[in-house]
Amino acid sequence: MNIVIAGGGTAGWLAALFFINSQPNKHKVTLIESTELGIIGSGEGSTRMLTNVLKNKFFDTGSNISEFIQNTDATIKLGIRHKNWTGDGSSYYAPLDGTGTYNSTPDVDFLTALYKYGTEGMHTSSKLGRCFRDKDYTEDTAFHFDGTLIGKHFKNVLGDKIKHIDEKINKVTLKEDGSIKSLILENKVEVFGDLFIDCTGFSRILMKSLNVGWNSYSENLPVNTAIPFILPRTEIDPEPLTVAHALSAGWMWQIPTASRIGCGYVFSDKYISVEDAQKEVEVLLGHEINPIKVIKFESGRSNVLWEKNCIALGLASSFAEPLEATSIHTTIVQLRTFCFEFMAETWEETYTPIGQERYNYRMKKLYDDIRDFLIIHYRGGRTDSEFWKYMSSEKPLTPFSKEILEKTKHRVPGIFQYDRYYGYPGPPLWNWVLAGTNNITKEAAKKQLELYGIIV
Repeated sequence: MNIVIAGGGTAGWLAALFFINSQPNKHKVTLIESTELGIIGSGEGSTRMLTNVLKNKFFDTGSNISEFIQNTDATIKLGIRHKNWTGDGSSYYAPLDGTGTYNSTPDVDFLTALYKYGTEGMHTSSKLGRCFRDKDYTEDTAFHFDGTLIGKHFKNVLGDKIKHIDEKINKVTLKEDGSIKSLILENKVEVFGDLFIDCTGFSRILMKSLNVGWNSYSENLPVNTAIPFILPRTEIDPEPLTVAHALSAGWMWQIPTASRIGCGYVFSDKYISVEDAQKEVEVLLGHEINPIKVIKFESGRSNVLWEKNCIALGLASSFAEPLEATSIHTTIVQLRTFCFEFMAETWEETYTPIGQERYNYRMKKLYDDIRDFLIIHYRGGRTDSEFWKYMSSEKPLTPFSKEILEKTKHRVPGIFQYDRYYGYPGPPLWNWVLAGTNNITKEAAKKQLELYGIIV
């Protein structure tokens, strides 16, 4: 099959990696990107889904973790420190892993740690807690890295296994049935393919040519602007954490790479201007910053992820917001799902209406469920600004997020309260955040332990 990837960056080069390695010697892959356009790399984080790729759990890529760390300025990530999400200046930790009993009902380790140590200490029952005690950094982690370098790493890993074209896309041509025929480049070269992958980011060049609309999450997640910037790294051995610091109209990320700290303020321009957002960060930090650029986006997902002979991937498929580092995670979930469950040797064998419908159903559910998970982060009771008053109202809630919040008033949600499928942030992650935002309390944990006759 002739596969054409439009766009490079992390999504594009990961796509090339999967298509070449999941079915070796079966497909011809062409990747088209314009290095003139560039990408923003103020610092980025991942989940362990990327670690699975680096550890060759899906297929042998020829990559390894040591090379990845060296090539991408990477550092260890074991969780997220959420600061001031309840408005009182306190922090809570959300580890990437669950406890030793997370797959049970009840999750005794989680409930016991919450009851004994509260929200600032409940992570002691996870790998993050053990790490803070004995610095037990293992390979089973996630990473922080320079976002401009990760695509280059996988490009080097692939070498000459794919055809690489450095050029802008000028036009998308369609066949009579409405599927994509070719891409015409700025240098007039026409590139034909059987399957096209849209990795063109927010511009969504291919999906827009197919008239695929956008399902907005802006009512649920109204942040729509980001100002990324860089700070020098002052700590020799920074905590293995992303910091998400809640501010007046959104939140600021701080991601330590090996040589610097990648930062940015993600906010809603309905509640604060770009100029005032920059001032707010500067007052917080006590010095001026130099934003790399202003990024505008709309939280949401493509109405469909696989339309005719085109699949949207990365930012072209969905972007809820940077919180919880879901973008690379979901890119890999999409690729693994398609390559190992739907893709055959030829396009005729790959495409079926039922297969396409099934793929779209699963991916749309993944993104919508992640939206629900992110909403929960904002339910810590803050009402000290117009933004937080809105986020504390009923308007941002979806039926499922509302149901879970109602459930926490009476008991601690267990594994059967959530759908469980590949790639979804499961019960451990939900419950870390629900506890951190005081929706699961120490008293509720004690009551649950007593209900099951467990002595604390």
